[in-house]
Amino acid sequence: MLVNTSGLVEGPFGRALKRLKIERVAPDLLLVLERAAECEAIVGPYATGARPAVVRLGAAPTTRRSAAVRRESRQRGLQTHLAGASLGTLDLDQVAVRAVPSERDPLLLPLDGALVGLATDEGDVLGLGVVHALDLERACLTVRTGVDLDRVATVLIGREREPTL
Repeated sequence: MLVNTSGLVEGPFGRALKRLKIERVAPDLLLVLERAAECEAIVGPYATGARPAVVRLGAAPTTRRSAAVRRESRQRGLQTHLAGASLGTLDLDQVAVRAVPSERDPLLLPLDGALVGLATDEGDVLGLGVVHALDLERACLTVRTGVDLDRVATVLIGREREPTL
């Protein structure tokens, strides 16, 4: 199996995210593409162990995209992911709901428009959705998604809202 992760390697969040991915995947080999030694804090601790083996290569010289260009690319990717999506309802008595708030950016209410991850019992994310409505009286959550809702066991409510281009 090959796992291709994002390029986020800077700062405490980037380092923690990469370490968590390495722990969860438990690879035999880490192939690290980096500029200078930007991944040292992430892969350095693995250099002395038998597993995983670490192979470091220089990243191909490319022009870095601006934050605005990266944001627009993510927005287009989300639009593509949600193309052809339809509304579906989840019974909140049958699925677990986890929020991803932080002290810096608390979970925003109402939830309409919030991006959600839709995951299986095993924690595999099936895809994304957008909250359309939350009905606490009927204990149901309506989302717009292309995911087969019969497979959803957990809804991960994010801090982000559906972007508009």
